[in-house]
Amino acid sequence: MRSALTAAAVLFAAVAAHGQALDRFKAPEDDRAANSHYQSGWDLLRSEQWADAAREFQLAIDLKPNHKLAFYGLGRAQMGQKNFSDAIRAYEACRELYEGQAARNISNSREAEQLMQDDLTAIDLTISRLQTGLQTPQTSGQIAQLNMQKERLKNRTGNANNMTLVSPVPAFVSLALGSAYFRSNRLDDAERWYKKAIEVDSKYGEAHNNLAALYLMTGRYAEATREVTAAEKAGYKVNPGLKEEIRKKSGG
Repeated sequence: MRSALTAAAVLFAAVAAHGQALDRFKAPEDDRAANSHYQSGWDLLRSEQWADAAREFQLAIDLKPNHKLAFYGLGRAQMGQKNFSDAIRAYEACRELYEGQAARNISNSREAEQLMQDDLTAIDLTISRLQTGLQTPQTSGQIAQLNMQKERLKNRTGNANNMTLVSPVPAFVSLALGSAYFRSNRLDDAERWYKKAIEVDSKYGEAHNNLAALYLMTGRYAEATREVTAAEKAGYKVNPGLKEEIRKKSGG
């Protein structure tokens, strides 16, 4: 009887070990599949195939639920379809993942390195896709923001035994969330997130530009003028129509 129990225990241990090996094999496969869907999503965004892009980003998320930039891409795809409430939900999920990662105190250096490498891979994939599409001031600004996020990750604080990933919500995510709120006429929320983008990067011209448009809508013309100046100082090309409307309203 004892030998039978021993044999069963050995068999159970072998099955468990095999299952763990399969899980370790499955995880990289899922990551590769998720990244493939993620890249396809960006390719579809470039050609404004919004619904197909949203589906690809969602498939990436289904395979890798902590894929922060897949939620960001999903938000972009929903914005393209004018599904602003869905875009807000996607951008908020992206933001919450960044905030959750920044708050974690990771005692396992291997886990921290893996998380950082996952983020760097996603950023590099995004940059490569942005660089192959139409180059606009917005695209250039986003590439700059992604490169800034890479540097933050590489310069993380802590040591091998107690690592905290310095991963604040990137300015371009806050900007996108602000724009989704703006399009939903939630102007107080939009203002808050535009300002959060500027807190992360005071020279983020597009954030200053968008805040100027919001101030114009809400009758704060002096503040709008100030934000236009900040946007142009950062090298952002402000729409002449926006500048003229602010000038007229402010009596300048």
